[in-house]
Amino acid sequence: MIKLGLDMERMRNPYSGLAVYCKGLSGALSKIEDLECTFFYPANHPLTISKNDTYAGSGSKVFGIHAPKLQLFHATHQNSKLYVRGIPRVTTLHDLNFIEKYKNNRLKRTFAIWTLNRLIQKSSAINYISNYTKMMAEEYLNNRFLKNTRVIYNGVDFNPANIKTPFVAPETFFFSIGVINPKKNFHVLLPLVKKTGIPIVIAGIDTHAYVAKIKSLAEKEQIASLVHIIGPVSSEEKNWYYKHCKALLFPSLSEGFGYPIIEAMSYGKPVFLSRLTSMPEIGSSFAYYFDSFEANSMFNVLQNGLDTEINHPTFSQERIQYASQFTWAAAANQYFKMYQSVL
Repeated sequence: MIKLGLDMERMRNPYSGLAVYCKGLSGALSKIEDLECTFFYPANHPLTISKNDTYAGSGSKVFGIHAPKLQLFHATHQNSKLYVRGIPRVTTLHDLNFIEKYKNNRLKRTFAIWTLNRLIQKSSAINYISNYTKMMAEEYLNNRFLKNTRVIYNGVDFNPANIKTPFVAPETFFFSIGVINPKKNFHVLLPLVKKTGIPIVIAGIDTHAYVAKIKSLAEKEQIASLVHIIGPVSSEEKNWYYKHCKALLFPSLSEGFGYPIIEAMSYGKPVFLSRLTSMPEIGSSFAYYFDSFEANSMFNVLQNGLDTEINHPTFSQERIQYASQFTWAAAANQYFKMYQSVL
């Protein structure tokens, strides 16, 4: 029996990708018989994994926890400042997005690399959520700290019965989802909306000033009525959008994995992606790719892809089959093997 501590601090933002990761992985780990889990949640978070688990509160500024019964601690993201004294630590490295973010600021980028090296130096094992993230880590981080590494893909919760009709429910629409900030690059989709006349629904945390930019551009192009920025949605509402959308449009500039890719494919939907970072790896040959963000080029990719779907109706089932391999149960079993390798 392995006694594991799991950092759940990022559950403080339940609509983020890291919260999706924490929730999915913790739920699957709880079902492994030879694993006894202690989850370290942010203060005041509802505990919803299993009544049989032990819980401890944590805050984002906690650096050390005294938990003598634990044998191993899993830091669920690379910036985790939480650790348990005196036991091995496993770290999940999701991305190195700061490399692009600070490409024009050498001082900030150098400091970010130094900070991350300090954090991963404490780890006995590291897993990456994609081969792209592994490649970036090996290029920019101190390789002496990258010990006992492996790539473990994220899972996706697919429950087609868990569905709810949302308030904004167009009959025909494109869908996109993610924290609405410049990295997601949503504004390049507006010309596609204008050219096709098909509305788009964009779901996600909408507190960034970038939201105003998208709305302003939509007003300028006289398509404001076709652009629905709806804020965060529940899992049930998200499933409705995936089930009923015409396609997922996901032109992100940087992803460590990209949950929406597999989530949309789970419903057999066409997926249109940028060719940047991890997206070609996760989308594989089952997605369509924008070779540039120029409006006519993107429109040609979209139109050709939708035409291809009409002529090849089996593609939908092929995507469903491909997406079915990305389960949290499979991921949890790989993590369990990693835990065993450390102890």
